[in-house]
Amino acid sequence: MIKKKKIFIFIFFICLVGFIFMGVLSFTSGKQKVVLIGIDAATWEVIDYMISWGQLPTIKRLMDEGCYGPLATDRGESPVSWTSIATGKGMRKHGIIVDEQHSFESVSQRQRCAIKTNRVWDIAENYGKKVGVCDWYFLRPPRKINGFYVEGTCNTYPPELADELAQIEEDRFTYLLSNQDWDFAASLWHSVDEVQHWYWIYHTLKKNEDSYRYPKDLAENIDFYANKIYSSYRDFDLKLGKLLKRLDKNTSIVIVSDHGMRLISGRKIVRMNESFLKKIGVTKGWLDADSSLAEGSLQGVDFKVNIDYSNQYRANLFSFELLEYDEYMETPILNITFDAGAKKEKITAASNKMRDIFKGLAHDNIKIFKLAKKTEHELVFELSDDFKAYCVKVRSPTELTFLHIAPWTGEHGCPPQCDGIIIMHGPSFRKNFKIYGAHLYDTTPTILHLLGLPVGRDMDGKVLIKAFKFNLFQRVRYIDSHDTKSQPSSCDSDELRVLDEEEKWRLRSLGYL
Repeated sequence: MIKKKKIFIFIFFICLVGFIFMGVLSFTSGKQKVVLIGIDAATWEVIDYMISWGQLPTIKRLMDEGCYGPLATDRGESPVSWTSIATGKGMRKHGIIVDEQHSFESVSQRQRCAIKTNRVWDIAENYGKKVGVCDWYFLRPPRKINGFYVEGTCNTYPPELADELAQIEEDRFTYLLSNQDWDFAASLWHSVDEVQHWYWIYHTLKKNEDSYRYPKDLAENIDFYANKIYSSYRDFDLKLGKLLKRLDKNTSIVIVSDHGMRLISGRKIVRMNESFLKKIGVTKGWLDADSSLAEGSLQGVDFKVNIDYSNQYRANLFSFELLEYDEYMETPILNITFDAGAKKEKITAASNKMRDIFKGLAHDNIKIFKLAKKTEHELVFELSDDFKAYCVKVRSPTELTFLHIAPWTGEHGCPPQCDGIIIMHGPSFRKNFKIYGAHLYDTTPTILHLLGLPVGRDMDGKVLIKAFKFNLFQRVRYIDSHDTKSQPSSCDSDELRVLDEEEKWRLRSLGYL
């Protein structure tokens, strides 16, 4: 009897060892695929709140079946943070730096060659993996890659992929995962960040509605504007659900955000809409604020527009950002200069037409502009005193006939108030396990471990080993640095690139330019 018991214990021990070995082998062999999804500014504050009332079923399932937790951020500056996520290194090591000497605008116009270290897809490719990357920061110019490379609407590798993507109606990244061969793929989604900047105060009010009895009209406004944030989360949850249906059970997915959001006192944005720009003949715009902001033609006469502004304002093409609610030190001056080479009568007609358009702009019988100066070739407008007073009073987004006024109430901030999120799901991860102590630097080391590749000792992050099954039996492999292997192919000699109109609009809407 004792002999049989010993045999049973021995067989059980062998099976247990084999089971553990096979579990560890399931990911260290590097056979599984890995998808990295970045959701700019996604935060647990909104996700937990929405899940509490039955929303976001895809995110909820991934949490129940995987690992999740807060992801500590660095500076909360998107170009810096997303590059840190993709490299496992801080900004001094990867080269995308935002500080007192390096402005966001100058950094945002860098090419990928400005990055001084390999990113996770470069590392995977160097080890023979097929990789794909879509709409991450600093992908231009596109390079030859063992897989696919997509940035914007026409910057792709292979080049013919641009025409193929132009024909589809579904999400591009989801389509690429289904129609391209890959071992590792990454994509970055932006929509949540922008809407939270504008409407964060309404989420804060909505979240606390049980503690306060709001007047009916205010409650309706809160619901309407808070739902703009919640709709953006529902959209990415639905998009994520469709993407997951295209992945097999051996694929792991890692979802991260670079930072969260917090409440600020607010900035007020006054922006003329596109229909108005077309009405006054603007044909070229969204240029830098210290140059000609716009060019156009009215009644056959060319004109240019400039805005003179103090530090109290940030001005972008018929756009005035009033940085304080209650104090206006100076008025931004809008200067319209007509082509002096045109015939005098044409200039006069165009000038009078422009004057009448601007002087006619009003809201609630409040004149928006006042004519400060008129010469033969020039018109100068300022915001009227009455309209500035109106801007101080308005506390919610208001759509005017030609203007949109909205407070900018959310900001990224710095840790720990504005940490991001991490969710990991797949055959190698523990289920319904909350992670503590994760940093965005840990993303790349963890993905490399998933792919069965060594982690660079020069990386600032670590493998989130506690998130894995059988973590006590796993061994993380290391290499001194992945930068000793081949670097991505070089860029053009001119390190700065020209932002396209879509990028400029997105960065300006977030207050970066």
